[in-house]
Amino acid sequence: MTEETRAAAMLRSSSRLRDDADFEAYERAVELLAEGLDPRDLPAIYRAFDDGTEDYEVFWHLVHVVDKYDWRTAAKVYVDLLPETLPKAHEWMELLAIRQVNHDEARGFLLEAARAAPALNRDAVRSLLVGLASERDSDADRALALKAEQALQDLDGGPEQQSR
Repeated sequence: MTEETRAAAMLRSSSRLRDDADFEAYERAVELLAEGLDPRDLPAIYRAFDDGTEDYEVFWHLVHVVDKYDWRTAAKVYVDLLPETLPKAHEWMELLAIRQVNHDEARGFLLEAARAAPALNRDAVRSLLVGLASERDSDADRALALKAEQALQDLDGGPEQQSR
């Protein structure tokens, strides 16, 4: 495993947001992460998400940091860590999946990473896609569901689909 950068270490130690000092350290860590965009930081970023946070808005900063990374790298790390992160951050991992599924190029990299991953990781991606495909409460949900259904077909389509 690669060595964690200083910003990632700050994020890890402060992401529980127990007090004002943690919040300040967290904000500084996010700033440093956004400036550096070091791929070694992505695991710490994904691991920092937590559905139990009381300050939901604060993690949106991390979502925007993830958005700054190249899609292929972000998708690979996302898929690699998904089984580990889902129990603690299912809602956040789903939100990150939505962002990838809604973008054609990012969706392709997500599927590429899932196809190359071990079965446990591929199944975690499949599970999220099945959940997204079942949401049909609004026009936006239906549009996402169609993209998720296509992604599921592409994921299960095998290696010949990798060029998509």
